[in-house]
Amino acid sequence: MAFRNKLRALQYPAINSFTIENDKQFRSLVVWLEDQVIRHLPIETRQPLRAVDYPGWDNVYHEYLKTLNCPIPHTDRASCLDWLLNIGVKLTYDDNVEQYRRMTADNIQHGDTSGSAGSAGIQSLKNVDVNSADFKAGISQICSLVGLPRHDNHLVMLAALARFCEERINAEAVQKFKDHRQTGVQLRMKEIELGLIIDDQSAEDASKVLRLLHINELRDLQNDINHAIVACQAVTANPKTDQRLGKVGRM
Repeated sequence: MAFRNKLRALQYPAINSFTIENDKQFRSLVVWLEDQVIRHLPIETRQPLRAVDYPGWDNVYHEYLKTLNCPIPHTDRASCLDWLLNIGVKLTYDDNVEQYRRMTADNIQHGDTSGSAGSAGIQSLKNVDVNSADFKAGISQICSLVGLPRHDNHLVMLAALARFCEERINAEAVQKFKDHRQTGVQLRMKEIELGLIIDDQSAEDASKVLRLLHINELRDLQNDINHAIVACQAVTANPKTDQRLGKVGRM
């Protein structure tokens, strides 16, 4: 592959299976470059480019190249991709100048392209097939667990999951959770009053759990009601009146 070295330098996850003749793989690569490396468009305007199955994607791609001032006709797929990869490599280098200055020929020969211990983890992922059914299913399952929306392109979901982890699973977020989490109370099933008699012990225990969950939901509802009352009182506690509009006596 003519682009293999540049894709490897950018750590593209699907390097082993990528073929430029495959429309979906080519489009997915363009989306990945924009989302992960180039980041030229505002996030909220990238959706048309991410719709790799859209019949009019080529027109979107053409407009995208125009925003980058690409001097190559968009119909020349190979040359345009090489141009995009060159931009990606340059931006990656500009973001990590000091790191790459410490690199030596020996580092590169032994597969160490980061100059740090973290590169070992990256190298261990080289044999992962990101287009396998298991990988796609795993990404979909993790996104569902954290509440991220689904997308037709699993690599876009992977990018969203990475961003979610960067923003939510960090030292600051974990510390905030620890500071505001509520300590639970341990209860024994035998100590919980159900209010009715059930002969089956398993059914009784399940009923107790459901009752506790229902009580917890009612408490959350009461808290929401209290917040709504407070918000209304903030508006009505000090009303502004116009006495000229008032009338005294019988109408």
